Amino acid sequence: MTSTRLNGTKFKVSVTPHGKWKAQEGLEEGTCEIVPGAAWKMLSADGNPFGTLCLTAPHVHVMHKIDQRMPGSGPRVGDRVAFVYLQPSKADVDADTLQIARAEDPVFAAENKLQLDSVFYFEHNVRSPLEAILEVFMKSPYASLGWQQEHAEAMKRVRGQRTRMTRSPFTIA
Repeated sequence: MTSTRLNGTKFKVSVTPHGKWKAQEGLEEGTCEIVPGAAWKMLSADGNPFGTLCLTAPHVHVMHKIDQRMPGSGPRVGDRVAFVYLQPSKADVDADTLQIARAEDPVFAAENKLQLDSVFYFEHNVRSPLEAILEVFMKSPYASLGWQQEHAEAMKRVRGQRTRMTRSPFTIA
């Protein structure tokens, strides 16, 4: 995994889920100030700021969110950590917030009635298999069925932009 020193140079480290890090090329090591959903602040062994480390594993961030809410109740190393992606706010889209910031515990999301990122799940889990099946019957099903327009409209809504009122091909009259 790559991290960044305060002077901007990049270097490779190994890190534990609990925030202990060690440089692969040298003797540098320390701990991280864990911030779920954001880059971790690396501290040297003597506690001084050292750099940043951005973990891209959403389950690690969710593990720390759970532990922050109820200390000691979170999953342990080796446990499978389920997560869902929440719909980004306009601020998240504008600020180019990391996707891991939108990862959340499914139980917490359901209890708090948080909205899932349906656009993400369509793009990454539904679209490709459906296109593969439908390509047997039609050319370019993504555009032919109006999904391209629906997708563009959904992305505008996520970003808080105004959309033209159009009728969906899936709307029943």
